[in-house]
Amino acid sequence: GWALDEACLLAAVEALEAQRRKPNFGNAGAVNNLLSSAVLRMEARLRKLTPAQRAAAAPVPDDFLPPRQGGDPKAIFDDLIGCREVLAKLREWQATILACQAMGRDPLASFELNFRFVGAPD
Repeated sequence: GWALDEACLLAAVEALEAQRRKPNFGNAGAVNNLLSSAVLRMEARLRKLTPAQRAAAAPVPDDFLPPRQGGDPKAIFDDLIGCREVLAKLREWQATILACQAMGRDPLASFELNFRFVGAPD
Protein backbone atom coordinates (compact mmCIF):
# COMPACT_ATOMS: atom_id res chain seq x y z
CA GLY A 1 0.00 0.00 0.00
CA TRP A 2 0.91 3.61 -0.32
CA ALA A 3 1.71 5.98 2.50
CA LEU A 4 0.45 9.27 1.06
CA ASP A 5 1.71 12.63 2.22
CA GLU A 6 -0.55 15.58 2.90
CA ALA A 7 -0.06 17.10 -0.57
CA CYS A 8 -1.26 13.88 -2.24
CA LEU A 9 -4.26 13.66 0.07
CA LEU A 10 -5.21 17.28 -0.67
CA ALA A 11 -4.90 16.62 -4.41
CA ALA A 12 -7.12 13.54 -4.06
CA VAL A 13 -9.73 15.55 -2.14
CA GLU A 14 -9.64 18.24 -4.84
CA ALA A 15 -10.20 15.62 -7.55
CA LEU A 16 -13.07 14.05 -5.59
CA GLU A 17 -14.63 17.46 -5.01
CA ALA A 18 -14.73 18.02 -8.77
CA GLN A 19 -16.33 14.58 -9.24
CA ARG A 20 -18.91 15.29 -6.56
CA ARG A 21 -20.43 18.06 -8.66
CA LYS A 22 -21.25 15.63 -11.45
CA PRO A 23 -24.50 13.68 -11.67
CA ASN A 24 -24.45 10.04 -10.58
CA PHE A 25 -21.63 10.61 -8.11
CA GLY A 26 -20.92 7.64 -5.88
CA ASN A 27 -18.34 7.80 -3.12
CA ALA A 28 -16.87 4.31 -3.49
CA GLY A 29 -16.93 4.35 -7.27
CA ALA A 30 -15.33 7.79 -7.43
CA VAL A 31 -12.56 6.75 -5.03
CA ASN A 32 -11.95 3.56 -7.01
CA ASN A 33 -11.79 5.53 -10.28
CA LEU A 34 -9.49 8.13 -8.70
CA LEU A 35 -7.05 5.48 -7.47
CA SER A 36 -7.10 3.70 -10.84
CA SER A 37 -6.39 6.95 -12.65
CA ALA A 38 -3.62 7.81 -10.21
CA VAL A 39 -2.00 4.43 -10.80
CA LEU A 40 -2.13 4.92 -14.58
CA ARG A 41 -0.62 8.42 -14.36
CA MET A 42 2.05 7.21 -11.95
CA GLU A 43 2.96 4.30 -14.24
CA ALA A 44 3.21 6.65 -17.22
CA ARG A 45 5.41 9.03 -15.20
CA LEU A 46 7.72 6.21 -14.03
CA ARG A 47 7.85 4.33 -17.33
CA LYS A 48 11.54 5.05 -18.02
CA LEU A 49 12.77 4.03 -14.55
CA THR A 50 14.18 0.66 -13.64
CA PRO A 51 11.86 -1.86 -11.93
CA ALA A 52 13.63 -1.30 -8.60
CA GLN A 53 13.18 2.47 -8.86
CA ARG A 54 9.51 2.04 -9.80
CA ALA A 55 8.92 -0.24 -6.82
CA ALA A 56 10.38 2.36 -4.46
CA ALA A 57 8.50 5.30 -5.99
CA ALA A 58 5.50 6.92 -4.38
CA PRO A 59 2.64 8.88 -5.92
CA VAL A 60 2.90 12.65 -6.27
CA PRO A 61 -0.04 15.09 -6.13
CA ASP A 62 -0.18 15.41 -9.93
CA ASP A 63 -0.95 11.69 -10.16
CA PHE A 64 -4.31 12.36 -8.49
CA LEU A 65 -5.28 15.40 -10.51
CA PRO A 66 -6.63 15.15 -14.04
CA PRO A 67 -4.44 16.68 -16.72
CA ARG A 68 -5.20 20.34 -17.17
CA GLN A 69 -5.47 21.60 -20.70
CA GLY A 70 -5.29 25.28 -21.18
CA GLY A 71 -4.60 27.62 -23.99
CA ASP A 72 -6.63 28.51 -27.01
CA PRO A 73 -9.71 26.35 -27.67
CA LYS A 74 -9.08 26.91 -31.38
CA ALA A 75 -6.36 24.25 -31.22
CA ILE A 76 -8.99 21.65 -30.27
CA PHE A 77 -11.41 22.63 -33.04
CA ASP A 78 -8.83 23.62 -35.66
CA ASP A 79 -9.60 20.73 -37.99
CA LEU A 80 -13.41 20.89 -37.67
CA ILE A 81 -15.58 22.77 -40.12
CA GLY A 82 -18.58 24.82 -38.99
CA CYS A 83 -17.74 25.20 -35.32
CA ARG A 84 -17.37 28.99 -35.18
CA GLU A 85 -20.21 29.38 -32.69
CA VAL A 86 -18.89 26.59 -30.47
CA LEU A 87 -15.42 28.10 -30.56
CA ALA A 88 -16.82 31.55 -29.68
CA LYS A 89 -18.76 30.06 -26.75
CA LEU A 90 -15.67 28.22 -25.49
CA ARG A 91 -13.62 31.42 -25.63
CA GLU A 92 -16.38 33.23 -23.73
CA TRP A 93 -16.35 30.49 -21.08
CA GLN A 94 -12.57 30.64 -20.87
CA ALA A 95 -12.70 34.39 -20.21
CA THR A 96 -15.46 33.88 -17.61
CA ILE A 97 -13.47 31.16 -15.83
CA LEU A 98 -10.33 33.30 -15.71
CA ALA A 99 -12.29 36.29 -14.40
CA CYS A 100 -14.03 34.21 -11.72
CA GLN A 101 -10.74 32.65 -10.62
CA ALA A 102 -9.16 36.10 -10.38
CA MET A 103 -12.03 37.21 -8.11
CA GLY A 104 -11.96 34.00 -6.05
CA ARG A 105 -15.44 32.88 -7.18
CA ASP A 106 -16.61 29.48 -8.37
CA PRO A 107 -16.72 29.63 -12.19
CA LEU A 108 -19.37 26.89 -12.43
CA ALA A 109 -21.94 29.18 -10.83
CA SER A 110 -21.56 31.63 -13.74
CA PHE A 111 -22.81 29.61 -16.71
CA GLU A 112 -24.59 26.50 -17.97
CA LEU A 113 -22.48 23.58 -19.15
CA ASN A 114 -24.86 22.12 -21.71
CA PHE A 115 -24.67 22.28 -25.49
CA ARG A 116 -27.33 21.04 -27.83
CA PHE A 117 -26.10 20.23 -31.33
CA VAL A 118 -28.91 20.28 -33.87
CA GLY A 119 -28.47 19.54 -37.56
CA ALA A 120 -25.42 19.83 -39.74
CA PRO A 121 -22.78 22.49 -39.13
CA ASP A 122 -22.87 25.69 -41.16
